[in-house]
Order: sequence, then C-alpha cells, then structure tokens
Amino acid sequence: NAWLGTDDIGRDLYSRLIYGVRVSLVIGLFSAIISVVLGCLIGAVAGFRGGRFDDVVMRVTDLFLAFPFLVTLLVMRNVIGAIDWLRPIVGELSSVRFIIVLFAVFGWMGVARIVRGQVLALKEREFIEAARAVGASRPSSASRRSHSSDTAHRRATVLLRSAFWWAPLREQ
Repeated sequence: NAWLGTDDIGRDLYSRLIYGVRVSLVIGLFSAIISVVLGCLIGAVAGFRGGRFDDVVMRVTDLFLAFPFLVTLLVMRNVIGAIDWLRPIVGELSSVRFIIVLFAVFGWMGVARIVRGQVLALKEREFIEAARAVGASRPSSASRRSHSSDTAHRRATVLLRSAFWWAPLREQ
C-alpha cells in the first residue's frame, strides 16, 4: 500500500519524503524571513544614512558576496564548531537551527543591495524634495508618505518569496 514503495528495510518512502520536505520548508521559511529582515534593515539604514557609513556597509556586503556560498558555509561550520561559547546559540552543527542561522547570516547581502538602491532612489523623488523645501526633516518627509514605502514593501515581499524558495535548494 506504499505509494512510492519501500526501501530495503521496509520503511515507506512516501512518509520519509514528506518528513524531509517538512524540514526543508522549515529551513526555507525561517532562513528567508531572517535574511530578508536583516537585509532590509541593513540596506535601509545604509541607504538612508549615506556617506561613509553607506560605503563601509556596501564594501562589507561586497566582501561577503565575493566568496562562494557553499565554501563559506563549510568553513563557518568548522570555525563555529571550534568555538565553545557559540554552541548554545546555534545548537549542534547538524541541527536545523544551525542551518537556519548560517543561511540567514549569509543570505542577506542581495536583499541589502536591492533595498539600499530603492532607498537611494526614494530619497531623490520629487515629493521628498518638496517636503524638504517646506522645512520637513529627512525622517519625517520619508515616513509620512505611505506611497513612498509601498514600493519597498512590494519588493521586500518578492524578495521574501524568492528567498523562501531558494533556501531548500541551497540546503541540498
């Protein structure tokens, strides 16, 4: 009665497949949420502050993007395994929590670059310049316009969806 048959020991392959998909979806969902939130925060702050802070944050982002993803994960797994005080934070090296933390820590860079670009484009829009001309400060001129952040919310939603679907593929 097994839909996909059984293995050599007699275990149902369909139930094992469903269990594996469940774990992959948990990893994908949580690592995507954490990396998109982290990337949105870093990108928005870098784009809004601008100047030297923006330059430093984007160079760190470029540095993270320069290394291959899988090689970086393997190196970090070995480095974190050697540091005893990090074990309570990330869990065991083969745990789902450890994989989620690694994917989240090394998945925010693309999101940060896109959000930073959106914030820089938003800062140059006409209604921001008009608000500044009337005397509004930079934070109030950007935050009082609901349609100004509408584009950023849409792009963040698209980024969250793509990060959610790419995380299980990176897990393989």
